[in-house]
Amino acid sequence: MTTNGTNGQASGAPTILGFDAAKVAALKTTRSVDPRDVQIAKLMTQVEALKKQVPKPEAKAIEIKVGAKGGIQISGLGRFPFTPYAYQMMRILQAGERIKAFIIENWDKLNFKTEEQAKVVKDWLMAETGDATLGVLSTEYGPSPEQLEADAAGEVADEVASELAEDEVGQDEL
Repeated sequence: MTTNGTNGQASGAPTILGFDAAKVAALKTTRSVDPRDVQIAKLMTQVEALKKQVPKPEAKAIEIKVGAKGGIQISGLGRFPFTPYAYQMMRILQAGERIKAFIIENWDKLNFKTEEQAKVVKDWLMAETGDATLGVLSTEYGPSPEQLEADAAGEVADEVASELAEDEVGQDEL
């Protein structure tokens, strides 16, 4: 016989840390659901449904002002403002056509946060250049699987070529 740890009375049932083992097993199998948990789950589903109803905020308007050190402070592009000096901004603006060409040439390597951003940039490039053939540019953000494979193959080929060149240099020294 063992003693029950809660009141010190003798009982014939085995105990677990002073509790009747049969009662502990029964509690494990008949665990009840806390009504507060059910209410929390309902509220969480309602919150998710409400989040889907809220319209996404429009892109933040770009604000331009003179910065503390006399640069052109442009806010609204990212987390921090972009602040070039007037001469730097002039050079960026003069390179506009080159920047557009660069974006088109390197489209598969560029990343976008969303497919919507990629579509906006593609549409802008088509309107700016008047080139309808740009419609073939993918609006999937990030490099395509084909581009990743091609880049990896190119890197491997470059490594092999450099190893062969090193071997040739080593043989010339002999």
